[in-house]
Amino acid sequence: MELRVEDGLLIAKMGIEYQGKKLTLNNVLVDTGCSDSIFDTDLLAEIGLYVDYVNGMPTTMYGIGGKGEVCNQQIVNDLSIGGRVLNQFPLQLGITKDSYGFDGFIGLDFMMETNMVIDFSLIRSKL
Repeated sequence: MELRVEDGLLIAKMGIEYQGKKLTLNNVLVDTGCSDSIFDTDLLAEIGLYVDYVNGMPTTMYGIGGKGEVCNQQIVNDLSIGGRVLNQFPLQLGITKDSYGFDGFIGLDFMMETNMVIDFSLIRSKL
């Protein structure tokens, strides 16, 4: 996972893999204030990860300014985000690209599940 700072925001370029299909996301917001990770439905459809209307659960993602957007939370197996393999991971799928301009948001759920460490000295050296 490559990290950079743009306009004061921590942005990741990262790979995501689902059932052997790979996709690179260039514009993922790393958001410590976000409880759940969410990715754009259209982008993940490219690797065969679709909204599961049968087993998933509709929920609301609250974004900038408290604006709420409907998304779908579902348990995903055989998922790798940034090289970290996740099973039984509750992932949200929604409209993040059109609404917020990001391919997705990495939230605290992912950070805690993977014990993610952000070394800002490495990011600063690239500025």
